[in-house]
Amino acid sequence: MDMIPGDAANDASSPKTSPDRLEELADNYPELHARIVVNPACPEGLRQWILSLGSSEVRRAWEQHQGAQQPPQQPPGGVMAPAAGPVPPRPGVPPRSGVPSQPGVPPQPMAQPKRSGGPRAILVVVLVLVALFMLYQCAYGVLTTLSDTSHSGNAADTQDPSAGDLVSPAPDDAVEAFWIQSPSQNISCELHDDIVGCSVAERYYAEAGQEDCSQSLFSIGVADGWASLSCGNDFIGSADGVLITLDYGSSAANDTFACTSRESGMTCWNQVTGSGFTVSRTEYTVF
Repeated sequence: MDMIPGDAANDASSPKTSPDRLEELADNYPELHARIVVNPACPEGLRQWILSLGSSEVRRAWEQHQGAQQPPQQPPGGVMAPAAGPVPPRPGVPPRSGVPSQPGVPPQPMAQPKRSGGPRAILVVVLVLVALFMLYQCAYGVLTTLSDTSHSGNAADTQDPSAGDLVSPAPDDAVEAFWIQSPSQNISCELHDDIVGCSVAERYYAEAGQEDCSQSLFSIGVADGWASLSCGNDFIGSADGVLITLDYGSSAANDTFACTSRESGMTCWNQVTGSGFTVSRTEYTVF
């Protein structure tokens, strides 16, 4: 396991760390995931991605953090039991009848009740209601105008705005899948809603001078940023799931991610950002 710099560990726990820095730490130091998920500065999208990786240590840290945030439960009846001992009177409020004042504190004169605002308070309420009604009328008029304008355009102006959101869309013949593997069964991948990742069993990355995982499987993935190593996570599907063998030249996809199987390796990418990776027995690349 690589040594983690002290500043990286401190930044992972500090609520003053920027979201960009936390994303950088999450990509480069999976060992800090347990600290990052409980950091109040952690973006929700990054937290959900880390939790989706399935690390038991990270999940346990998040559940403990959530438990610590829960307010203390009230006793039956919905009222918290009062603390033991006498409660000192608030300044300016005389003690109740039969309860002596604190020693050395002179009794305070009883505060006179304030008179109700009467007609003035009613007038204020009426003015507020009139102002709210006028604001509603103005907002309704603006929304109606915008709606009429949007419906007055031609058919070309009403096309699906999401059609051009994909930087690198999947091939038209891509099948919808969740768990896939290469014909050699040496590479398996999972296409989630927020990440696509692959695990490789037999590989020769050390001989090629590339960083490898110390686990039996090498894992790599891409979410909404650059592709990065995901050592410690296994993208191999489950026993009760449907594992599809993707023939060479075929593709699989969901709404966000896609993979194409070739004899040269498995290529997976984010269709929205275009970032991804290619893995084979001999090497891996990111783009």
